Amino acid sequence: MSTKRVLVLGGTGMLGHKLVQVLPDHGYEVWASLRGKPVELSRFGLLSEERIVGGVEATDVDSIRQAFVKSDPDVVVNAVGVVKQKREAGNATISIEINSLLPNRLYDLCREFDSALLSISTDCVFKGDRGRYDEEDATDAEDLYGRSKALGEIRGKNAVTIRTSIIGRELRSTQGLLEWFISQNGQTVFGFKNAFFSGLSTEALANAIARYVLPSRQLEGIYHVSADRISKFELLKKIRAALDLDIKIVAKGDPRIDRSLDSTRFSEMTGFEAPSWDDMIRGIAEDPTPYEEWRKLST
Repeated sequence: MSTKRVLVLGGTGMLGHKLVQVLPDHGYEVWASLRGKPVELSRFGLLSEERIVGGVEATDVDSIRQAFVKSDPDVVVNAVGVVKQKREAGNATISIEINSLLPNRLYDLCREFDSALLSISTDCVFKGDRGRYDEEDATDAEDLYGRSKALGEIRGKNAVTIRTSIIGRELRSTQGLLEWFISQNGQTVFGFKNAFFSGLSTEALANAIARYVLPSRQLEGIYHVSADRISKFELLKKIRAALDLDIKIVAKGDPRIDRSLDSTRFSEMTGFEAPSWDDMIRGIAEDPTPYEEWRKLST
């Protein structure tokens, strides 16, 4: 997937904006697409309007094609998705359109334009009844989100699908775990002691993509990219300490779920070593990006 020019679809999303922010530091020429006007991203100073393609609808192939024409990408990163926290997640038509059909349509366009495709999938393709899943384990999600994401995993030539889970700051919404937790300052929340995952911060994943995925000529197919297994209870405690939040966390035993991933295969092929949770959360706490100020610009 060796490349220099990268088109990020979903440039204002949780992962998308961090890719736009991080990839240039690694020498990549970054372009981004979004549904709205280019100014919705350029006003943050992350990217010039000349490299932002606005009016791109994930359900409109012609608008996506225009993003390909304007950017002429070596690789396309699909950072668009309907996640569980979104209202649309319960709508089967929308979930299948975005999570299942879009990646396959993108792959068709990539073959047409001689581009490579990097898709971001999720640990939620697994039911979570045992954990430490590797790439050989069959997907067995029973909910709409997990099944729709599994249908969107691409295994073809010049295509890489990363299964992972992320936490990070957001430009516009507060739907993810981290922004929700920050918004609970001064309150009491539950922390699930038996809900385990092994995700990465958005900054850590963006750096992994820049250092290990985009330069590689060997990667093809599905790879798990993960950190150490951690419970949501322990994760929230670490975030509370690093961000100096005044939140009481009450331990709760249910639900019992383990969607941790085994990324041995990816590490052996690339040399990737996941940062510790302490390091990733410290990075979040020390990130100088003015998210609160930027979010006001989006309202």
